[in-house]
Amino acid sequence: MNTTDCGTVMVCIATQQNAANILPVMTVRPDVVVVAVSEEMKARGDALKQWLQKHGDFQPEHIVLKHDLPSHGVNRITDYALNLLIDLKDQWSGYRLILNATGGNKLMTLAFVNVFRQDEDVEKILYTDTDNNELEVIEPKFSS
Repeated sequence: MNTTDCGTVMVCIATQQNAANILPVMTVRPDVVVVAVSEEMKARGDALKQWLQKHGDFQPEHIVLKHDLPSHGVNRITDYALNLLIDLKDQWSGYRLILNATGGNKLMTLAFVNVFRQDEDVEKILYTDTDNNELEVIEPKFSS
C-alpha cells in the first residue's frame, strides 16, 4: 500500500457480534481496517477478517488484526490503545483515522474513546446501533 496517498484507517475492537464492526466498515469503506483483538475474541477477529475478505472485497493485507488487547484493567487497555494509535500514525502517516467504538467490553470502549478523542489526527469516532441499523457519529473532528 502506498502510504503517501491520503486514505482512511478504521480501528475496530473485536466483539461477539461482528455486525457491530461490519456495518461501519461496509458503510465507510476505509482503505485499511485494524481490529484490536483480545485473547477471548481471537476467533471473532478471525471470523471478521474472513467475512470482510469474502463479502466486503477487502484484500488480506488491508485487514490487520492487532492481538493482545487486555480484556480488563483500564490502565492496561489505555496503554494498549495509546501504543496502537502511535503505531497507526507511524505506519499510515497522513491517513485519516476513524475509531469504531462499538466493540469490546465497556472498559475497552471507554479507554479507546478517551485515547482517540485526544488526538488531532483522529477524524471521528463512530458507534454502531445494530438494533436500528444506524451508524452514529459520536465525535466529529474537523481540520482547521
